[in-house]
Order: sequence, then structure tokens, then C-alpha cells
Amino acid sequence: MDGDVTVPTSDPKPMILLEAALTYARRGWKILPCWWAAPDGRCGCGKPACDRPGKHPLGDLVPHGVKNATADEAVLRAWWSRFSAANVAFAPDDEVFILDADTKKDGLETLKALEAQHGPIPPTPVCLTGSGGGSKHLYLRKPSGLKIGNLVGVLPGLDIREEGGYAILPPSRHASGTRYTWAPGLSPEDVAVADAPEWLLQALLTAAQKKKEKKTPPATDTAPPSPTPPASTAAPAGPTGPDDPSLAPWSIAERHRRAAGYLATIPSAISGNGGHQHTWTAALAVVRGFALHEQTAFELLCD
Repeated sequence: MDGDVTVPTSDPKPMILLEAALTYARRGWKILPCWWAAPDGRCGCGKPACDRPGKHPLGDLVPHGVKNATADEAVLRAWWSRFSAANVAFAPDDEVFILDADTKKDGLETLKALEAQHGPIPPTPVCLTGSGGGSKHLYLRKPSGLKIGNLVGVLPGLDIREEGGYAILPPSRHASGTRYTWAPGLSPEDVAVADAPEWLLQALLTAAQKKKEKKTPPATDTAPPSPTPPASTAAPAGPTGPDDPSLAPWSIAERHRRAAGYLATIPSAISGNGGHQHTWTAALAVVRGFALHEQTAFELLCD
């Protein structure tokens, strides 16, 4: 192990973490092992100054982090036979994301305010993190291909973990000394992962876009000009933004599906043969014609 602090590699209940990992894998969830937290809060990695005790991938077993996550039972048994105390983490696929509400950063208040305005989030698996105060992870579905981003503070106290990220699962041990648990009646055994409400997806997408825009450096005088659309390619008729009332019958998933279908029907852009203008027209159609956010349009165009 790294560092110079000795932390036990075995768990007082050595089988519960392996059995949990196997149970999740049988659901098709991809699992990876993370360093554990000792009862006194120290991280199993052995680094005295570790700032993520019990939360970062166990590099000896998964050198590429989430890319090594698997549902293969033989691999999981081999991993936990070496480190039975390893925390269990879930690497979501393209259709699942985790909404992390941190009570210490007013995440629960943000969530309550959103639900008071729009209505409750449907029953879905909810993990209580063990940090105290009610912090929780909500497991939710989203349309395939819809990217929100692995973001910290997308809204006050709310983080997102989607494909490329991971979340710690019960019964892993938190640095507080307590274990992650499923909320009563809201484990994967009790309820299926619910579809995220449209209002929640829209709120997260809007906030994510604003967050990304803040990180984008302003254009300079030396930046190349944006391609100029030809006179014959006016904005397609239809909705003019995410809040256009004419979109009411279409969910985000439906808009995403229709936009992807539209892009599949048009010829590919070829550099030097009107490619820039072709791309501009396609992007305009996706953003305005289907009222999708710029980031979503960009990802659709790149697929």
C-alpha cells in the first residue's frame, strides 16, 4: 500500500462487502473497489493527508479507475479476496445518474425547494451516505445519450455522477465510521430506478450549461470567426428555446430522440466542401428546432 500509515486490510464482517458487490453485479451494475475508511476515519490508502478517505479507487486492483469497473463475478471475487475491506462503488452506464444531495452544502434544501415547485421525485433507490444530517444519493434514469456531466455543485449542494464517474454503495464504510445504507423501503430490492422527471432534467441541464459557460474563456480578437450561415439556411421553423410552450407535448427524451433521428438523415459534413456551413445549419436545427441545449447539441453532432 501507499504511504506510511498501517490500516487493516480486512473487514470485521469480511463477506458482506463481497456479497454486496456480487448482488449489485447480478443486477448488471458495473462495480469497482475503492479504498476503505477505518473506524477512526483514516483511509486505507495509508496516506495521512488523504482528502478522500474511503472514496477513491483502489489503484492496485483498478489502475484505470472506472474504466476497469465490471460485473464479472470471478473478477469481483478475486478483488475482494485480496482486500475484503474494500468499499464497493458503482460506475453508472449511459442511462443512469446519481444525484448527490449534500446536507452540509444545503443540498437537501435545494432539493426540497425544487420539489415544492415542481412536485416530488418518484420513488427510486436512495442511499444514505453515512456523513450524517440526511445527505443522500438518488439513483435515476435519463435518456440514453443525454449528457449532464460529472459536476460538483451543479446547483447549491447538488452533485451529479454519471457515466465516467462513480458513487460509493452500501454497505461500504464512510469516514465518519458509519456505513452507507439504503433508505428504508428505497433499496434496489424495493424499487426500480425511476425515470428522472422532465423538470429535474431541465433544471440540471440548464444549471450545467451555465456552469460550463462560466468556465469558458471569453473570445479574443485573435479567435477565428464563427462560420457565417448562407442566406438560404434560415433557422428552422419550430420552438425557439427550452421554455417554448409549443414543446409541452415533447419530453426531453423525445426531443433528443427526434434530433438524433434528424441528424441521421442528413449527409455528413465534409471539410472544404461547405462543411462549416453544413455543421452550422445542423447545429442550429438541433438547438432551435428541437430546443436542446448547446452542449447536448454538440454531443449529438459528435456521435
